[in-house]
Amino acid sequence: MKHYAPLIVLVLVLGCRKPVKTDPAPKLKSAMTAFLKKSIGSDSGSIHFQVLDVAYFADKGFYDCEFHVRMVSPNGDTTGMMKARISDDFEKVTRNW
Repeated sequence: MKHYAPLIVLVLVLGCRKPVKTDPAPKLKSAMTAFLKKSIGSDSGSIHFQVLDVAYFADKGFYDCEFHVRMVSPNGDTTGMMKARISDDFEKVTRNW
């Protein structure tokens, strides 16, 4: 039994570790940026979007997000908010407003 004690301790230590969670904010920002670039189509040379920050809520299968977005066009620039739902694989973006 004395020989198994270090093995048992090792199994307990490795089994009780908390999983490391990565912050999805950079991936959410890049998914929204790609969606906005795709949505403007052929006018992408004159209109530019910059996603400044994101507030999100992680739910089952998707993230509910609010973005601050800066839009620059030939007529000027503006900053506003956009709300979108992004799938947890960051492939599908559905813009609410």
